[in-house]
Amino acid sequence: MKQVFCLLSLLMVLSACTKETGSLNNEDLVFTNSYPIGVDPYTYTDPVNHTDFTVYGDSIWRKPDTVSSRPVLAWTKHAPSILLAAIFKEPIRVEGGEIVNTQSIVWQWHSGMPTVYQDTVYYSEGKAVSNGIELDGTPVPLDTGLYYWAVWGWGKTGVYIYYSSKQYGLYVEN
Repeated sequence: MKQVFCLLSLLMVLSACTKETGSLNNEDLVFTNSYPIGVDPYTYTDPVNHTDFTVYGDSIWRKPDTVSSRPVLAWTKHAPSILLAAIFKEPIRVEGGEIVNTQSIVWQWHSGMPTVYQDTVYYSEGKAVSNGIELDGTPVPLDTGLYYWAVWGWGKTGVYIYYSSKQYGLYVEN
């Protein structure tokens, strides 16, 4: 009986071991060692001026999309539940797995904030950010100019970023 127990214990230990699978290297993503969050093309209507805008997402992601001063951000539905989406006034810079230019964030939304849809965030659902501090109230519309946005997510523990999108350009036209 003792031998059977030892054999079963050894089999359990060996089955728990897995081969190391090498690190991820998705160079186009904001966090290169993460799984992709996709952005399919979508169209939204600005709630104030009732003009339609198209965001091309992954289809032509290197070219900035022209959007309203209150853009709508959307991503694929199978993204993780702990998410953050942010708009930057400068290109996003990541070093050592951390964003190093957080002072460039001008707007953000995270999954702890209410939203109508799980995979779509209206500008009014997020918060303005100034020097890394989230401001109270409804965010003021973005000024005309070039911005950058991305969305990223953590695993179930909320410790490590396992998912991220590419960095997308937004040209705000007022």
